[in-house]
Amino acid sequence: MYSNFSRVMNEKYRIGLIGIFVLLVLLVISAEYATTSAKDSDISSKAYLTDNSAKDASDPTDIKGQQPEEREPDKDVEDKNIGAADKDFNEWLKNTIVAIDPGHGGNDYGTYYEELKEKNITLDISLKLGELLDKSGVKVIFSREEDVNVELKDRINMANEAGADVFISVHVNGMEDNPEVHGSETLYFNTGKYDDAILDSEKLAHLVQKEMVEKLQTSDRGIIERPKLAVLRLAEVPAVIAELAYISNPSDRSKLESQEYRLKAAEALHDAIIEALRLKFENK
Repeated sequence: MYSNFSRVMNEKYRIGLIGIFVLLVLLVISAEYATTSAKDSDISSKAYLTDNSAKDASDPTDIKGQQPEEREPDKDVEDKNIGAADKDFNEWLKNTIVAIDPGHGGNDYGTYYEELKEKNITLDISLKLGELLDKSGVKVIFSREEDVNVELKDRINMANEAGADVFISVHVNGMEDNPEVHGSETLYFNTGKYDDAILDSEKLAHLVQKEMVEKLQTSDRGIIERPKLAVLRLAEVPAVIAELAYISNPSDRSKLESQEYRLKAAEALHDAIIEALRLKFENK
């Protein structure tokens, strides 16, 4: 009986060992499978990141909706947006002539206050005006470009002989017996000797006066007809005398001494002349 019992127990023991061994094998296999799955998942994740990195390098928009970097406007495209009329006008300016006459010169000081002389002020402003017009493409001629005497008839003859589109004589005013008088004025006279009725001296005077008043913030003394002044009377082109300010007035005199004011004065005359030339161009 003991022998039978022993055999039974031994058989159960072997079966138990086999079961434990099988269970251990299954546990090992399960652990290996879990490790492999984790690695595959990690590889898959890295592949996803790698794919998106490649997209970032080649695609202007990423998954976050980023926009491509803006480019500078093409200059050729910008040029196409310029109106044909403006282009034509800029080309037309190259065929125009403006005669600039810096008032007085040499031993003719013009009006003055102590060491401040009209001849020097007008030359400085006229040269600045010439530079501005040159930059705009206009051909400029001067009655003088340095401190020299020039006869009145020679000043206007220069413009007449060149067939100038506009003649402008630059001056400053003075009234010693009334220093309170100040401001700007423009002198003109329509001679009727030029063919183009689109722009006459009076129209030019209005344009010059308007720009001086607006840009120089000066007192408006208006336009004045002066038929007896030689450079206006003998003109065969639209011609004006721009009287910028009164050297006899303390406030105006202070402005005339300033380089900033002189440049503004040149800019005002430049803009008036360009507007006058545009008026001719648009009516051609």
